[in-house]
Amino acid sequence: MSKKKLFPVPTDSHYQNFSDMLTHELKTPLTTIKIFIDLLVSRSQKDKNQFFLNYLQKIDTKIDLLTTQINNYYQITKIKNNQLEFNSRFFSLKELIPDTLAEIETDLKINIKSITKVEGKIKIDHQYFKQMLSLLLVQLTKNLNHQNHNPIFMFDTDSSNSLTINILNPPKNVKTSNLSLLIPSPKHSRDFQNDIPGSLANQIALHYRGFIQLYKHPKLDFIYAIQLPTAKTIL
Repeated sequence: MSKKKLFPVPTDSHYQNFSDMLTHELKTPLTTIKIFIDLLVSRSQKDKNQFFLNYLQKIDTKIDLLTTQINNYYQITKIKNNQLEFNSRFFSLKELIPDTLAEIETDLKINIKSITKVEGKIKIDHQYFKQMLSLLLVQLTKNLNHQNHNPIFMFDTDSSNSLTINILNPPKNVKTSNLSLLIPSPKHSRDFQNDIPGSLANQIALHYRGFIQLYKHPKLDFIYAIQLPTAKTIL
């Protein structure tokens, strides 16, 4: 007796409505991967690649909308060496456009881990990659603002083919040496991989496990520094 598949062999209508279907059907990243495998198992490599490219285009459209909203509501000032400085009003982004963030968060759970399952390389637009990190900053900035602190972040894409986020004005009890992105961690977590996956910050960071350099600051109990690679490094 053959095993029952999650879905039948995909048709054009499956592809067209795939984003909506995933939004309603998926609960975990592991389920995501299984659905991808079941949907694509009988398709040619050309069809598989074209499907992912089409799906990425849908994601990029959402990212473009989000980017426009960010630029409209927040001061993003370009400085030197391809670095961007974000002001502290970034923390209110989640309140201003919650629907867009919810859609993007759902899509983030679908992408990087699953897309690496496809044979052949599909490039991820660098702006898309940066905006995923911007969502991480939203949650992070909210956390720091709860401590009555107004952080400023800077992207640095010039060193070691990686994308580092530096905090320019960390809280007074945090030393700037050897620190990149600060991620508050649950008090009783033994290590980052066991963090309770509740915040958007942890969700995105966990997506990049295996691709990121992660280390604990020696002077702080529950703060981690993280360096994320560029899409070129991943693919």
